[in-house]
Amino acid sequence: MKILIADIFLTGRSHAKWKDGFVFYYALQNLGHEVTICGKNCEISEFEIPNIAHNYDLIIITENYPHATWDPWGPWGWWDWGRIDVPKIFWAIDTHLVDYNHFIQNGKIDYVAFNNKNHMNNINVKCNKIYLPYGISKKHYNINYNENKINDISFIGGINPERNKYIEKYSIKTFQLFGEDYVREMQRSKICFNKSISDDLNAKNLEIIGSGTFMLSNFNENFLNFMDNNECIKEMLYKDDDELDRKIKYYLSHDSEREEISKKAREYLFNNHSYEKRSEYLLGQIK
Repeated sequence: MKILIADIFLTGRSHAKWKDGFVFYYALQNLGHEVTICGKNCEISEFEIPNIAHNYDLIIITENYPHATWDPWGPWGWWDWGRIDVPKIFWAIDTHLVDYNHFIQNGKIDYVAFNNKNHMNNINVKCNKIYLPYGISKKHYNINYNENKINDISFIGGINPERNKYIEKYSIKTFQLFGEDYVREMQRSKICFNKSISDDLNAKNLEIIGSGTFMLSNFNENFLNFMDNNECIKEMLYKDDDELDRKIKYYLSHDSEREEISKKAREYLFNNHSYEKRSEYLLGQIK
């Protein structure tokens, strides 16, 4: 197929090509499709979309904040999808924050793919609904940087009061990193801690496991079910503070067992939840 992806290019950021549209771009190319990515700050700008859209079989829109005035890259100059007759898929990632009903209706979106399964009923306009949660990018995470394990426990990401409680209790090292530096730092840690907010599929869980590092994250039944109740991933979840405390002490002192669990979980993830797998599933839903 000839596929056009619409997303923003994060100019000047080390993770510019790690954004949602780009991981699908690489995965779809790996599957043999002819793919073009365009949008704000891309080599092909958003203003070109109405001129070139007719050349494609399908459009995948992964940009979720086209009108954001707080975005340092500013709002898109063009966002009139209702003019485009090519079949369109919108990947609605942030349905817990944004009501997309108006956009889906006015943009004449044919398919809406949801990252959060529990939010599918929030869209009440006519469209075909698909459950499409986050995956893992082989291009970005299936790399071993051969880093030494210099940290016991780390956390990479935004810190809120609840996370900070654990960070202080266990002397967890914290970082704000992106792109290759993000993966390298995870691989330097024996354990990567996570305390997710959503009860659905959390991207950081996939990223930690995909990096090959042992994860300890709060129990999430939706996440575990989607991971086929994989035993290795189940072992990386804690149900309460007592279990977290036990697992930290145990896995910091049992290196071989910890690394074997991490290796098996990573293999499972790439075999079943890569963006190649997500892309195959998505295209299979198009009527």
